[in-house]
Amino acid sequence: MCCKKHIIVLAGIKYVDGYIFPCLRKTCASAANQVQETIEKIREKRARIGMLWLDVERFNWPKDKEYNQRFIRNMTKKAKSMGIKVGVYTNYYNWQEIVGLNWEKMRKYPLWWAYYDGRQVH
Repeated sequence: MCCKKHIIVLAGIKYVDGYIFPCLRKTCASAANQVQETIEKIREKRARIGMLWLDVERFNWPKDKEYNQRFIRNMTKKAKSMGIKVGVYTNYYNWQEIVGLNWEKMRKYPLWWAYYDGRQVH
C-alpha cells in the first residue's frame, strides 16, 4: 500500500485507507505489535491514511472467540493510541465464527461489509 500511495494521490483519488490482514500464527507478533509495525511502515513512507481496516475473515483465526475478541480489541487500542481511526472488514459468517454475533464491542467502529453476490461488475 505505501509505495503505491503516491500514484493513487497523483491520480486524484481523495480517500486512501490502510488495511491489515493480521497474522495469527504462534510465531507472529502480538496484535498491538502488528498494528504498530504497519502504522510505522506507512509513516516511514510519509503516507497518510484516513483509517486502518482490520480484516476479520476466517483464515487462520483460532476457535477461541474470547481470544479473538481480545486480539481485535488490542489491535484497535494500539491504532487509536497512535492516532489512527479503525474500521472492520468482515461479513456475517466470518464475524459469527470468529467472535460471535453477540459480541458488540466493535459496534461503534465503521464496518466494511464483505458481500459477494457472484456477479462480476466492472
